[in-house]
This record gives sequence, structure tokens and C-alpha cells, in this order.
Amino acid sequence: MGRTAGERRLGRASGGRECEDVVAGQRRWGWTVGRLLATGYLLAIAGLLTVGISSYLRIGALLADRRPVDHTYDVLTELSLLRNQVLEAVRGEFGFLLTGDEALLAPYQNAAVTMESSIASLRRLTADDQSQQIRISGLHALLDEYLADLSDAVDQRRREGMAAVPEVLAATDADEDTARLERLFDEIRQHERELLAQRQATSERNANVTRALVLWTTFGVAALAGLGAWWFTRKVTRPVVRVTQAARRVAAGDRDARAEIAGPVELREMALAVNAATEAMVEARDQAVTAARTKTAFLATMSHEIRTPLNAVIGVTGLLMDTRLDEEQRSLVTTARDSGDALLEIINEILDYSKIEAGELRLEDSSFDVIECLDSALALVALQAAAKGLELVGLVEPSCPHVVRGDATRFRQILANLLSNAVKFTETGEIVVTVDAQPLPGPEDEEGQRELLLQATVRDTGIGIPEENMEDVFRSFSQVDASTTRVYGGTGLGLAISRQLARAMGGDITVASTPGIGSTFTVTARVRTCPTVQHRATSDVLAGRTALVVDDNDTNRKVLRTQLTSWGMHCVDAGSAQQALALLDAGTHIDVGILDMHMPEVDGVRLGAELRARPDTAALPMILLSSISQRSDQYGRIFDASLTKPTRVSTLRATLSRVMSRGDGTRAGPPQPAAPGSPPEPDGQLHVLLAEDNPVNQKVAQLMLTKLGHRVDVVGNGIEAVRAARKTAYDVVLMDVHMPELDGLAATRLIRSQVPEDRQPHIIAMTASVLVEDRTACSAAGMDDYLAKPVRPSDLAAALAPMLPVRLESGGGPSNGSAHDLESSIRARLDDLTGPHPSPEERALASELIGTFMSRTPGTIDLIAQAACRGDAAAVAMHAHALKGSAANIGADALSALAGEVEVEARGERLPEPSLARMREEFELVRPVLSMLRTELDSTPTG
Repeated sequence: MGRTAGERRLGRASGGRECEDVVAGQRRWGWTVGRLLATGYLLAIAGLLTVGISSYLRIGALLADRRPVDHTYDVLTELSLLRNQVLEAVRGEFGFLLTGDEALLAPYQNAAVTMESSIASLRRLTADDQSQQIRISGLHALLDEYLADLSDAVDQRRREGMAAVPEVLAATDADEDTARLERLFDEIRQHERELLAQRQATSERNANVTRALVLWTTFGVAALAGLGAWWFTRKVTRPVVRVTQAARRVAAGDRDARAEIAGPVELREMALAVNAATEAMVEARDQAVTAARTKTAFLATMSHEIRTPLNAVIGVTGLLMDTRLDEEQRSLVTTARDSGDALLEIINEILDYSKIEAGELRLEDSSFDVIECLDSALALVALQAAAKGLELVGLVEPSCPHVVRGDATRFRQILANLLSNAVKFTETGEIVVTVDAQPLPGPEDEEGQRELLLQATVRDTGIGIPEENMEDVFRSFSQVDASTTRVYGGTGLGLAISRQLARAMGGDITVASTPGIGSTFTVTARVRTCPTVQHRATSDVLAGRTALVVDDNDTNRKVLRTQLTSWGMHCVDAGSAQQALALLDAGTHIDVGILDMHMPEVDGVRLGAELRARPDTAALPMILLSSISQRSDQYGRIFDASLTKPTRVSTLRATLSRVMSRGDGTRAGPPQPAAPGSPPEPDGQLHVLLAEDNPVNQKVAQLMLTKLGHRVDVVGNGIEAVRAARKTAYDVVLMDVHMPELDGLAATRLIRSQVPEDRQPHIIAMTASVLVEDRTACSAAGMDDYLAKPVRPSDLAAALAPMLPVRLESGGGPSNGSAHDLESSIRARLDDLTGPHPSPEERALASELIGTFMSRTPGTIDLIAQAACRGDAAAVAMHAHALKGSAANIGADALSALAGEVEVEARGERLPEPSLARMREEFELVRPVLSMLRTELDSTPTG
């Protein structure tokens, strides 16, 4: 049984005095923490001194062993210097004998002087070696004799001239003297090397001894230090553990638990203090519980008590404002009324806070639109989701009433909180919110309302939650573990408050999750129907119409299909551009197209351009859906409207009604050529992957490509480039050769080996190196072209020109018209590219494009012919496709059509005639026209 407060105080006083007397005596003579620490430090210092002194002595011995070795190296160096001096003297003397040039005697004269100094240095260095002294004396004598012979030969040459040279050379026995000198040098050198080997061996033995001594001394000191640390730590920690265990027992409810008084004096004192603090804590806890209960009751009571007169004040001031007041009186009354409203709001917040602690939160009861509530919650996290590339989808099931009565603010707050968490903990994939309502059992009230259970499910593909931690996420200030807080941040309060709000609304929040797969949070709340609110009527414009939905995400298609059918429309959906085109080819009738912008292989923009080029869908109303982070307004020439995802239901409905309510129900026709200065048409647009690790270069290249009208995706290394090429069908890859992790050459090899043949991109190398070897390496790796940095816009445009896709209008056969018609066609295409009044830069770019086409086309035709001779249909199709695009881009429609026919035949394994006579004839018709136009472009325009 627990003791009373008086008993605890009495026991604390008597027991405390006895223990204090014991501790006072032990403080004087027993172990204290300070003495334990001091002893440990002294032992550690002694160990360090032992290791340091022994190391110092052994290092001194090593240095002493090193000095003889250095001495031997000095002897060898001086000996080598002397030998070089002798060689210099001989070369100088023979040079003089043969030429008579006195300047050649300079090395000989210098060597004669310096050799004496070298001999003296050798004698000094080998003074302690008698055998070396003898050898050096012999060497000195031989050198003196040798130099004397050389001096005589020089004198004779000076006296008798060139005629004396044969006699001097015959009289000089140079080879024998040189051999004798070399033998003496070798003997001295060999003796020193033997000494060097002995001294190095001695030094190595001493180094091993030093190493072993330092190692074992260190190990010994470390072992002693470890044992000492263990003993000292045990001496201190065991009493601390006992004290903390006693404190935990008290926290668990054992009010009689006491800490054992043992260990060093300080810890004994700490145990006494903990025991005293435990008593005080128990009393303080009892007082705090009582105070908390009193505070809750006070807030609940006083807030109501204050609201009563405050409401009266606000009401009276309102009545007063309805009477006749002058300006000053009205100003005073307005101030009083506004102050009362502000005070009432504060009181309401205090009351709500106290009630949420007591489980008595007051909720609103008003009608609200479920779809608008969901859309507004999705809009709050749309930017964060788009920044991470997540698909954010919301769906209100058709069975759910559009308008219900309840607390819209609280329900939206819960949805926003769950969505925010889903975005935070999801890196890839999708987040799907589904809202539905189920009728609850029970009769309608007198107003015809009945209760519903509104249910929202938030499903993500994030990190998931382990089963043992699922309930922890709903506790205040709690997350799954500490690492979650470090990585993702947050206080851990959001889900706890959301669950409280949901339970206050008559529902709850539950979670189902699989780590690594994702989580599904389900929130429920009780609401009521609104029978006075009519359901939205189906729009006459939309009813009975057929919509084509093209999106690679199954969830997006399902949501759009549900929304469209709820408006009375028929829906046909496809998961790719190929499926959509197959539906149209099969004769499926559609009234409007809804296309997702980001799809693999063929994206929404390219599909839209192809639909515009088809006669049966040229006037089809089309809507483009894009991420909030993607620009879609630049495609207005293809699409009637562009919407960002997640799309508000009301916005989608209004947009569909607008684009389908045209007076004649048709579109004006295919896009016309752009005016000068406008962005290029999408059918001349390439999808480019830029692989570049330098941020500045990324921005420059991206700007160039954007100005040329192309779409650009950017990656920072070779690994990312390979991943992107496997995932998306790019027209061109601009590949930096030198990148981290995986360079451009290796990345190109992987792309060529891993990407299917029909999706192989045109790869252009970009590098600052211009060596022929680098160009060869790029070609060997599988790259198609090469750009040297810094890349100029004209160079980039010329490199991309052959890959520009063919216009979607049908081409004709070979040219049967006049040269004037051909010139008009090409001029019209140039006007499309540069406008009727091009700037000098645009003229230069057009000239560059023409020059590139004229220089490359004959080679391309030859490549087609060679591939046809080899029977390589794939190569024929590839080169014909390139020629088709470049010819169409330059305005040579007939040549483009011929190349297109060859491509189609080759893809059907039917090879053309190797001569390609029609194609060559057509190019010969085009060539003079292009030459004339290029001359005009290169000439200086007159004002």
C-alpha cells in the first residue's frame, strides 16, 4: 500500500539524516568520482608517456642507422660526378684535335680544375675506409697521367696543326687508359654498393625491431587502459543504473521505490537526491493532475460565461447601429462591434482548443459541394506533386451525392493533411483520392435528410509503414522512427489531429500499408443529404457525344471515363498513341479528344499533330492535359485548350462544353504556316534528350534547342541518359562525351545495345576535344554525328536538320512540274522557317541548312543503294527515313515522297532498285534550285 504524504516526508527526513552522516564520513576517506577520474587519467598519461618515450628512443636509433646509408649515397654521387668530369675532358680534347676550335677545350679545362676537388671530396668521404683510400690514390695517379697525355696532345695540335692529328691519335693509347679508369671506378663503386647493402640491412633490422616494440607497447598500454576504463566505468555506471531503475519504477506507478545508496560518494549523494526528488515529483504530479482538471473545467465554464454577456454586447451594438447616429457615434459603435467580434473569435478558439482536449469539438453544419472540396484539397498539393513527377488523381464516385451537409472545413483539412503526407513520403508513382458515400441505416428526418457515411480513400505508392508501427503514426509528436523525421521532417501532429477531427465528425481514420509498396488511408465522416439541392443536369452539348481519352496511366483513364460517362458522354480510351490511331483506323467515331502530354514513345503533342494531319480528324476538338510544371500553352496551334493536372472537374466540364459548342461544329482547318518570328510548328519539332553534366552548358544548349522549336529533356550523366532512352523514344540525343559515373561513349554503346531498333535515336556527340582520334572513338561507339564545343546555333541547327520529321500532309510522286514550281515550293518552305524578311542570322541559318542538305544527300542516296545491294532492308529504311525528313524540311516534297516510298517498301522487306535512278534524277532537279537560293541568301541584302 502507498504511504501518505506525511509518512513520506517523515521517512525522507529521518532516512536522509542517517545517510548524510554516512556519506560525510566516506567523502573524506572513500572513493569519489573525482578520485576515480584522476586515477584513470594518471594511468592513461603514464601509458602515453611509456609509448612516447620508447618511440622517441627507437626513432633516434633509426636516424642513426640512416646516416651511414646517406654517407654511402654521397660517395656514389661524388664518384659519378668525377666520372662525368673525365668524360667531359676527353670529349673536349678530341673535339679540339679534330677541329682546332679552342672553344671546345672549355669542358676539358673545367674538368681538369674540378677533378681535383672531386678527388679531395672522395678522400674525405672515405677517410675511414683504408681499401677505398688506396683505390682513390691509384685513381688519382692514373687521372694525372691521363690528363698529362691529353695536355701534350693539345700542345702538339696547337704547334703543328691538323697534320699532327694522326700522329697524336696514334701515339695516344686512349682505349687502354679508359679501360683502366673504368675498372678503378667499378671497383670503388662496387665496394660502396656492398657497404650500402650491409648498412641497409642493418637499418631494416632495426626498423623491424622498432616497429614491433612500438606495436606491442601500444597494445599493452591499450589493454591496460581498457581494463582500467572498464573497472572505472563499472564503478560509476552500476550505481547510476540502480538510480535510474528506481526512477523508472516510480514513473511506472511504484511510489515506494527507492534508489540504492551505493558507489562513489557523489553517486550516493545523487541517490539521496533522487529519492528526495521522487517524493517531490509524486506530490507535484498529483497537484498537476488536479490543476489540469481544474483548468479544463475553468475554460469550459468561463468561456461560456464570457460568451453570454459578450453576445449581448454584440447584439446591443448591432441594434444601436440600426438607430440614428451621427458620424462620431457610428464610428464608436462600429469600433465596439468589431472589437466584440474579435474577442468572440478568440473565445471561440480557446473553447475549441479546450473541447478538442476534452473530446468535445464543435463542428459546422452547412451544405458543401463534395467535388469542389476535393478539388480544392488537391490544388493545395498539386505543385509539390508535380515537382516530384507524381500523378495526382481525384475521383468522386457517381453514387456519391454532389452536395451534402457537414463540416466542409474540417473534412478539407483532413484531406489536405493526408495528401500532404502522401506527397511527402512518395518519390515515384501516383496518389489517388477516391470519395464515395454510403447511406447509414435510419429514417429520414422531418426535412427529408438522412445520414451518410462520407468516405475518402487516399492511396499512394510511397515508402509504406511497417505493421507494428501503424498505430504509432496517429500518436501526437510521433512518426514511424527517428530516421523518418530526419529525412522527411514534420512534427508528427498532423495525423493525430486529423484522427481527432474525423472522430469528432462521427468517423475515423484507418490505414493499410505494405512497406515498399505504399499506403492507403481511409477517412470517414458522418454527413447528411441535401434534398433541396438538385443534381446537376447533363449538358445538352455533352450528352451523347463520344470522347477519346489517351493516357498511359490506367488510373487517369478510369477517372476520366467515370467523369465523362456521368455527364452522359460515351468514352473510348487508349493507353498509347498507337492504340488511339488503331481505333481511328478501325472506324471509331469520336467527337472530342483528351490527350495526356507526357506518354512514352509518342507523346500527346506528337499524337495531336498527327491527328491534325489526318483528313478525318483535322477539325477534331482536342484538349491537352499536362503537369502543372510543364508548359502547354505553346501548342495552341494543335489543341483547342490546355488544362493542368489534377484538373478540376468543373473546369474540365466547362472546357469540354466550350470546345464542343462551336456554331458549325468544325475546326477552321489544319494549322497554317507560322508568321515570321513565331515558334516553329510542332510537326517540325524534335524530342531531344540533352545529356550534359555542366549546369551552365545545360542552360545554353536548352535555350538554343528551345529557340529552334524543339522539346528538351535534360539529364546530368550517362546512367540517366541510358535510363531516359530506354523509357522514352527520343528523336535525337545530344551526348556530352565526358560525364561523371558513365561517359558519353559508354552510354552510347549501352543505348545501341539495349534500345529496340525501331526506337534508336540519332546520337550527336558534343565535346570540347577536336582531335581526329576523338571523332573516330565517337563513331566507333555508335554516334551518328559530332559537334565541337562551343556549339553555335547554326551548327546545332544544321546537325538537327536531317532529323526533322516529315510534314504530315501527304506528299506527291516525282516532280512533274516545272523548275518554277519546284523553286516556289522550296521558297515557301524557307519562308516558313525564316519569314519573308529574314534577319542576317536567319539568312545564314537557311544557307547553312541548304548547304548541309546539298552536301549530305548524295552520300545518303549512296548509302541507300549500298544497303540495297547488301540486302539490308533495315539500313535502307533507316537512311530513307532520314532523307525523307531532310527533303521535306527543305521543301523538296517530291524527293521526300520518293524516299518515303522507299522506306515503306523496305519496312515490308521489299528492296528498291540499287540504281535509285528516280531518286537521283529528282535530286538533280533540286540541286540547281538550291544553289541559286543559297547564292541569294549569301548575298548582302540591300536596304
